[in-house]
Amino acid sequence: MNWRALWTLVVAAAVVLVSSWACGGGGQPQEGASPEATVTPWAVVATARILKTTDGGSTWTIQTPDSARYLASIDFPVDAATGYAVGWGGTIFKTADGGNSWVAQPGGAPALIDAQFPLDTATGYAVGLNGSIVKTTDGGSNWVALTSGTSQDLWSVDFPVDATTGYAVGEGGRILKTTDGGSTWVSQAPGTEAYYLFSVDFPVDALTGYAVGRSGIILKTTDGGGSWLPLDSGTTRDLWSVQFPQDTATGYAVGDGGTILKTTNGGSSWVALTSGTTQDLWSVDFPLDATTGYAAGRSGTILKTTDGGNRWVPLGSATSLDIRSVQFPVDAVTGYAVAEGSTAPGQSGNGGS
Repeated sequence: MNWRALWTLVVAAAVVLVSSWACGGGGQPQEGASPEATVTPWAVVATARILKTTDGGSTWTIQTPDSARYLASIDFPVDAATGYAVGWGGTIFKTADGGNSWVAQPGGAPALIDAQFPLDTATGYAVGLNGSIVKTTDGGSNWVALTSGTSQDLWSVDFPVDATTGYAVGEGGRILKTTDGGSTWVSQAPGTEAYYLFSVDFPVDALTGYAVGRSGIILKTTDGGGSWLPLDSGTTRDLWSVQFPQDTATGYAVGDGGTILKTTNGGSSWVALTSGTTQDLWSVDFPLDATTGYAAGRSGTILKTTDGGNRWVPLGSATSLDIRSVQFPVDAVTGYAVAEGSTAPGQSGNGGS
């Protein structure tokens, strides 16, 4: 992002402290540098939106909450009714009525970047800055901080088949694995700490998975994270989100400058698709198969394909705020997205609502 990172908003002594960061479904650090805190004029404020479509993305409506904190990730685990959105300040919102109302929940972390409820609406995890990992087992009424064993930022979490075995990735090439529901996390070595990893996906089991990150890095494991091998992505663009919709063979990754990559052979080779945009893309979602999918990113950009990525059509998103995460929970018709930006008081975010 040329601000290239989600910003931590802390209002104190008439200043806003903004911390740039990156994630699988969210912001990016400045190229060649770690996210660093910078002081921004007090007049800059945060604007966040939750968007919903019920017609496959043709139209999007803005839902409450009109949050004053950045929202980074959204997850509807089993249907289009009950879902969660997380963001800065430990913000966690929950809806049980398809987004008609969103209720704030206690987060217990300074900033949350990604969330996942693996099997149901009861047990879920969220990860964020400074190695934060929180867990709920009661549908978000209570969140417990887990010991990750790292102070490095974590940007993506994935529990592929159940709520027991999961992975988290982040700063410094950090890859963590748990096999006991988050009670303990073991660090795995991808080969170099030079990697920034922004997104992780284990498509069908806890053995074969992919992680993407800075400078076009794509890593793959086939032994449950025991070893991670770099794949040739064919790009040096930062990659922010990866998804293999049905199996370990066909997958997509999106990133800076409208980059969309596709593989059909388990990552052995990647083909650059024509996205039709130069906007940074931060989230990708194929809800049912590898044919119909969505990609979203900077300035309200949402793209849709119905032919496996051969052609991408831009959709009107009803906002020009940056879209950090998009998800279609059960089909390619009903979907949600979270968007955020910074504005001066009295102005709409990034020129849009």
